[in-house]
Amino acid sequence: MTPLRLCKILYSEFAAKTEQERIPETDLVMTDAEAVEAFAAAGNGTGIMSPFYQFALEQIAQALPANGTVVDLGCGSGALLLPLAELFPKLRFVGVDLSGNMLAIAKNESVKRQLKNVSFLQENFTQISSIADNSIDFVYCSMAIHHLPTMATLNDTYREVGRVLALQGGFFFVDFGRLKADRAIRLFVNDAVKGTPQVLLRDYDASMRAAFSLNEWRNTLQPLSGKNLKLMTTFGAPFIVGALCSHPTSQKLVPQALRANRHQLTLRYFFDYLALRFLFKTCR
Repeated sequence: MTPLRLCKILYSEFAAKTEQERIPETDLVMTDAEAVEAFAAAGNGTGIMSPFYQFALEQIAQALPANGTVVDLGCGSGALLLPLAELFPKLRFVGVDLSGNMLAIAKNESVKRQLKNVSFLQENFTQISSIADNSIDFVYCSMAIHHLPTMATLNDTYREVGRVLALQGGFFFVDFGRLKADRAIRLFVNDAVKGTPQVLLRDYDASMRAAFSLNEWRNTLQPLSGKNLKLMTTFGAPFIVGALCSHPTSQKLVPQALRANRHQLTLRYFFDYLALRFLFKTCR
């Protein structure tokens, strides 16, 4: 994204008088074969999601426990889960997703990588019945919250996370934030047009309109309010929103192998990654 386009987005948000109404996604589970394939490919070095995945991986890596079990809610094709499992072989990872097609891709890739510390559950993450109370050391959820249909299901998700987390457990949730200005959303989507499949562009637009606003994040994090929680967002326009609670045993360091992956990003996406690092800040 060019600085000019980013300035236009920030101005559009500043000038917007009212907040857009949320439009929940029509497809809560990704089953379309074309969409599944496009989404799985979006995270490579030339894909639209690559700068965000690099950013999210670094955020999560700095917050993980030294030992224990980590859950990826809405793991999809394993874009975050599998690299983290490789980087942290002492941790046990559990990927949770409702999409059988996505889980099939993740499982196949985990076999190719010969990962022994990964397992999968096909469950709704608002009610993960297979996971016992207080048994998980860290939970993260990336770009899946906007798939939830209502505020009530968002509340249920946070309540379920609070149930499965150990007393000292940590978490990181990150997703799109719903922007106030329709023009700002269109600027985001149009920025991604070049080289991006149409099915992914449609999903991108729908995802940003289905996102929860910063205030909605604030109002639903109550089940986790006892934790040392940081609410974070991109400065000026909350197009990315996150909630972070680092585990007490986290190293707060980005592994060298993960830092090296920055150089695999195309120049365009490397600047997007830098923009995320610069703009993503703790807010009140």
